[in-house]
Amino acid sequence: MHEAQRQAYLQALNIASWVPRGAIPGAAPSTPEVLAFVSEAGAVPAPRKPAASPAAEPAQNQAQHEHAVAAPVAAPVAGSDPLAAVRQELQAESAPASVRPVRNAPDAPKPEAAKPTEPVASTEPMPRFTVQFARAGALGLWISLPLGEPLGERDPVYRLLADMLLAVAAGKPAWERDTVHWPLDKQGNLPSDAKAARDYLSILTETRHLGEPLSQLWLIGAAPQLALAEPCELLASSQLLGVPALCLPELEALLGDAALKKATWHSLKRFHSQAH
Repeated sequence: MHEAQRQAYLQALNIASWVPRGAIPGAAPSTPEVLAFVSEAGAVPAPRKPAASPAAEPAQNQAQHEHAVAAPVAAPVAGSDPLAAVRQELQAESAPASVRPVRNAPDAPKPEAAKPTEPVASTEPMPRFTVQFARAGALGLWISLPLGEPLGERDPVYRLLADMLLAVAAGKPAWERDTVHWPLDKQGNLPSDAKAARDYLSILTETRHLGEPLSQLWLIGAAPQLALAEPCELLASSQLLGVPALCLPELEALLGDAALKKATWHSLKRFHSQAH
């Protein structure tokens, strides 16, 4: 608030003098007339005139007055309406100020255009699966469980798997109770991408192989085939930790596709004949 406007408000409120409790940032120092004790009732000190030059002000207020934009304010006239100065000041502030166009300096560098952001490379989606391990003699089986539950002996896919093992004279499978659910950490604190899944399945296969050596491996479904270093085609053989591995389709797909079932039989016979 400007000094003239403050003095007009004080006159309208019939306040003879007003002294703040503390120093006001940016305010000029009080004059001795304002600080003097007013003995006569109703005596109003004359409004303080603005300083003639910024050099007369104290050093602590000089820097602030240099950055402030001075607005033309008419001083209040003694004996007139105390709100007239306020109205006159508000009219002066509401007048549109003339804006002069600013020309760029000839040597000023032009702003550089914003560079287009490079597209972020798409990351590989995190796999989610459930697998279970079984052993039929020296044959190891990793089986994908699409429903996330172990196979029951009355399930049609279980009977189909038993017929496949019987065809290669592998015997009845011994199932592990614990199934592997991926990702292991639901909170996302551990790596859960395809590489982490491959490393984890490889470690599990290695522990089974070290406990009792495996001569062959069946990788039934897409999830167990993540353990291979390279993608394995359907009904093709590969190597997992030095053990021959055969990539087989989902058991549910074999039930509804007679042509795929016939091709699987031939692949099983060829795979086991080469191993022996």
